Amino acid sequence: MVDPLKNSCHSFGEQKRKIQTIPERNRAINNIINIINEKDNFLMLGHKDPDEDCIASMVAFSILVRKFYKKVTLLFYKEYHYKFPFLMEMCRYNNISVIESEKQIENNFNVIAVLDTPKPSMLDGGEKITAMIVDKNIIKIEIDHHLGADSGYIGDNNFCFIDEASSTCELIAYLTCKLKNKEFIKEYDLHKLFSRNFVVAIITGMISDTKMGKYLKSTRQKRSYKIFSTAFNRMLLKMTKINSNNFFSIADIFRELEKLSVEETICNKYFIDRKKSSDHIAYAIIDKNDTDYFHNNFKKELITSVARHFADDLAEESGYLSLVVYYDNPKDADLIQFRMRRSHTFSEIDLRDIIKELKIEDGGGHPGAVGFRIKQNSILDLNVYIEEMINKIEYFFKTE
Repeated sequence: MVDPLKNSCHSFGEQKRKIQTIPERNRAINNIINIINEKDNFLMLGHKDPDEDCIASMVAFSILVRKFYKKVTLLFYKEYHYKFPFLMEMCRYNNISVIESEKQIENNFNVIAVLDTPKPSMLDGGEKITAMIVDKNIIKIEIDHHLGADSGYIGDNNFCFIDEASSTCELIAYLTCKLKNKEFIKEYDLHKLFSRNFVVAIITGMISDTKMGKYLKSTRQKRSYKIFSTAFNRMLLKMTKINSNNFFSIADIFRELEKLSVEETICNKYFIDRKKSSDHIAYAIIDKNDTDYFHNNFKKELITSVARHFADDLAEESGYLSLVVYYDNPKDADLIQFRMRRSHTFSEIDLRDIIKELKIEDGGGHPGAVGFRIKQNSILDLNVYIEEMINKIEYFFKTE
């Protein structure tokens, strides 16, 4: 049964904090494990415009829950499938239902698991998901590594495993290690918790969020990442036949994630052609004049993916920071999207402090990577606005 001692006394939307003590961490993990054992119908959710760690953590946790012979459904919009074919294949292999629209959701879930989602406003889904999140009859599990002022709890008090980590997938790996000593493992005949598909999903989330550990800064995160990545790489090598078409190592998975399709390469060049720089910031702007052509030639999900990777490349080129900006398709939304990344060699500025100083309300992320959105009608001239923004960001370097 659920431990009556709560792992936190947070309220919905309250700023997330890392777990302070070992007993607190153990209570959170034990409560989640017990719910996996007790309940039978799970819905997995992630954040809007999901990245690799988000999807990988949803798939990894789904595979884990399926080992207990529970019904698992994953909400993942079809337009993003092209980017993660091997993760989608894992879902089919493990009998995980993938629904591609909120309309397909049936109101018979007794547990919702929210993975890698910084705060309530970023949760994927619409009115039906919102109603389920506030339904007290449905238990809400949350596993996430986003912390700080731009974060907010979504899960129920008893069931939030929120802590500092390289990725949400790393937290799922840690939780799974704790499962080994549970009495009911024998009941489900779980001799192979770390199956090949589970290991690949965990590795995918860990290496994508950190670029193979390159973006990690704290000693704790580096140590934890090294332990898990080394262990999982050994598992993968042991479980994969030589000369098979499967991923043989962490490096194989990373190469697959970094590979650009022909369409992505063309989109990436579109960003490259608009590249500019200030003293410490490399940036690219797709302004209003380019918007129609941009969205007529590239799909939304492809633009999101390329912008994310291009921001990574720009940051390394700059040695400090990058900024990538583009308009949403006016048919879909009235927002301007901003993506900012920090080079792995530069750690003096927490990017969350920048968006706080800029008084950005719709955004968030990590110390080294943030995304935010601004209403189109609130900016009269985007280029002037960006110039003013860059001047404000450059001021951070003068005060550090």
